[in-house]
Amino acid sequence: MSLDLKCRRRELHQAPMRRPALILPVVWLALGLCFSALAEAQVSPKITYEYYSVTPQEGRSLNSRLFEETPIVHERSKFGGQTRWKIVYNSSVSQPRIGVCRLESFEVECSCHLIMPRLEGGDQSLREKFDRFYQRLDEHERRHCSIAVDYARRFQGWLRDLGEDRCERLKERVQKEYERQMEDCRAEQSRYDHRTIHGRYEGADLGRIEREEEIKTRLEGEGDGRGLANPESISPGSGIFQDADGVWRNY
Repeated sequence: MSLDLKCRRRELHQAPMRRPALILPVVWLALGLCFSALAEAQVSPKITYEYYSVTPQEGRSLNSRLFEETPIVHERSKFGGQTRWKIVYNSSVSQPRIGVCRLESFEVECSCHLIMPRLEGGDQSLREKFDRFYQRLDEHERRHCSIAVDYARRFQGWLRDLGEDRCERLKERVQKEYERQMEDCRAEQSRYDHRTIHGRYEGADLGRIEREEEIKTRLEGEGDGRGLANPESISPGSGIFQDADGVWRNY
C-alpha cells in the first residue's frame, strides 16, 4: 500500500461527519376574526363607531323617527343599534423534530364596529330623552363586544396551554377549537339578546322613555285639573324587536 493511499484513508477517517440540515420552523396562518404571543397580553378590543342621523319632526314621536331613519334591518325588523364583532387568530408553528409540531407564537385580536344613531337638532327636552336612550343602547352594544372579547380570551388561553402534536393534527385541533369557540360565542350573543329583548329590558327603549316622560308631565299637572287621573290608560305600546340569529351581528 503506498504512503499516499494511507494518508488519504487517514484523512477520510478523521474528517468530521456532516450534521443533518436544520429543520426550519413551519409557519402557517389561519384566519378567523379577535390576535397574542406565547407570553401574550390580554386581548383588548378595537372599537370603532359609525353613525346614522335621526332628525326630529313636529307631531312625530322621536321613536317613530328613529325607526324611519335607521339603516339597520334584519329579517324585516328594524333596530336602533348594531354591533359587528370579529375575532382573528394568527399562529406560527415550529417543528422540534420530524413529524412533531408545537406553537411557536400566536396572536388573537378582537374588533367591534358599532352602528349607532345621532340626533340632529331638537330642543333640550328631546335631547335629554335621546341621551338617556343612547346611553342605554351604547351599554347594550358594548356588552355584545365584551362577550366577543371573553371568547377571544378563552381561545387565547387554550392556545397558550396547547402542547405538542403531530403537525397536521395540531393545525386541525387549532382550527376546530376556534370554530367551536366562535359557535359558542354566537350562541351566547343570541342568549343575551333574548334575555334583554335586544336591550329593551336594560332601558334601551326610546318609546318607553317618551311614554314615561308623557306620564310624568301629565301627573305633574294633576293639581290644576290638567293631569292624568289614571296613568294606566296610556297604552304601553308594542316593541318591534325580534330575535336575530346573532351570527357576527347583534342588535
